[in-house]
Amino acid sequence: MKTVKEWLNEINIQKLIGYYQTMYPAYLDDARLDETMTIRRCHDMERSKLQDAIHQLQNMPITLSDDGIQYIIFGHKILIDSSDDETYAIVSVNELLDYCVGADTSGYDMYDSAEILSFLVADTPFTRAHIYGLFCDILLNTITPHLHREPPKKPNPLTILDNADSDLFPSSQEYLEKMQAVRKLNLDAEIYLLRDIVKTALRQYNDYQRTKELYKIYRLLKS
Repeated sequence: MKTVKEWLNEINIQKLIGYYQTMYPAYLDDARLDETMTIRRCHDMERSKLQDAIHQLQNMPITLSDDGIQYIIFGHKILIDSSDDETYAIVSVNELLDYCVGADTSGYDMYDSAEILSFLVADTPFTRAHIYGLFCDILLNTITPHLHREPPKKPNPLTILDNADSDLFPSSQEYLEKMQAVRKLNLDAEIYLLRDIVKTALRQYNDYQRTKELYKIYRLLKS
């Protein structure tokens, strides 16, 4: 497996910038624009800034994370609003070797650019097929970490079945307790339960896709 930096020096940068500008349109600060500036000029300015930033990443020395752990970055399929999408996460090499699909995964926005450049890129079919999507996500976490972010969602006090290991259907006692709590809030109990079943199924689907990719990376490390 190659590092993020090695990949960054091999992939088509112009194609990467094109992907990035499509996925994350430029944020335009009206205070810095004048009436004569065209959309094309704004687009070209953003493209030039991206090229400069990527060039800096290509020449930046890499460092391991402060904890000294070697991480692998990978992609896996998720389901959002009944449509397939992808997401990206990291896993510790040592933990993956020790626990296989039980290894913990996480996001990587807390790491600085030099550390992210040291991550190994999973050499799996899914990650390779989505390599430009992966690097758009990496650019989002390195050169523009303050842009294009959705505000954090407030926790929903009505959420039930938070434990991903819970059974799809609760026991009779659990059902009664949850329905009583829901009725106190004047909600449609049956609709609420069905909605929660769907949410639980989505979590199980996404977790299955994640563990499937983890197993493929585990096999690569053991081969």
